[in-house]
Amino acid sequence: MRKVIALVLAVSAMLAASIAAAAPGEPAVALAVNPPVGWFTGGSVAGTVAVGLARHHAIRINAASYAHRLGGADLIVGEASYSGRITDFSIGWQFFPRSLWDGFSIEAELLHRGRDTQVIEDFAASRPDLATDTSTLAARAHVAWTWRFENVFFAAGVGLSYGYETGTETDISSYDASEWMTSSVARTDLAAEGFLRLGMVFDR
Repeated sequence: MRKVIALVLAVSAMLAASIAAAAPGEPAVALAVNPPVGWFTGGSVAGTVAVGLARHHAIRINAASYAHRLGGADLIVGEASYSGRITDFSIGWQFFPRSLWDGFSIEAELLHRGRDTQVIEDFAASRPDLATDTSTLAARAHVAWTWRFENVFFAAGVGLSYGYETGTETDISSYDASEWMTSSVARTDLAAEGFLRLGMVFDR
């Protein structure tokens, strides 16, 4: 926890320094959110703040909470139903070859992901019902494209995260909670990802 706090403080100091160093008239700060359809369904809520370091570089902080399902209701796929939420917090670097928040970009980030989810295998006796409570620390990389119109932009990207997940998984197949079995989790985690962002750029 101390390391996480130290990291957040260090990045905050870098953000403050970058704002102070930005030349007048240069785009210094960008704020973005995920498309509002995700808010209304309860499926996903995400927010981003990015600070330009120079014409082509920025530091970005992102927070997101999204459902372990599609849409706002529990999702049933085949013989399983999915519920719960996943939360992300990431800090990273963006590079825009054209100019800040315009055109192609690459992003490299440090990600913390928390899972509090359940999978109920209603008709599959061979697989247990699982409640997962884990944390993942991972490296994440995206490639993206930003369409910018004056101070408004839309961005879309895809990427991968790879890290190490720790925590617990509980077999909740029994109706009697006293019979639930909890086991420790310690494993690598590889995930494909994508995002959509709507945002605004604010001049210094």
